[in-house]
Amino acid sequence: MSDLRANTEAIRSALHSARQEIEAMRVEGQGHAPQLRVSDTGQGFAEQGQRLASSLSKVHASMLQRLDNRLTHFDALHSLASEISEQDHNTAEGLGAHELR
Repeated sequence: MSDLRANTEAIRSALHSARQEIEAMRVEGQGHAPQLRVSDTGQGFAEQGQRLASSLSKVHASMLQRLDNRLTHFDALHSLASEISEQDHNTAEGLGAHELR
C-alpha cells in the first residue's frame, strides 16, 4: 500500500493551469462576439440575414456558457483535491502517532 499516493499538488497545479487557459478563452470569446449585419447577407436576404445573425449570437452565448461550466467544474475539482490533501495529511498524522514494531 505504500505506493498509493495522491500527488495533490500536481493535480491542483494542472487544474490551475487548465483553468487559466479556459479563463483566457472566455475573455477572448466575450470580447469577440460575432458581428453580422443583416445587410451583409445581400439585398433580398434580410430575413435569412436576421436568422443567421440570431443563430450566431445563440452559438456564441452557448459557447460562453460551456466555458463558464468548465470553470465551475475546475473549481469543484480543485476543492476536492484540497480535501484529499487535507485528509491525506490527517491520516498520515494519525498513523504517525502509532508506534510500529
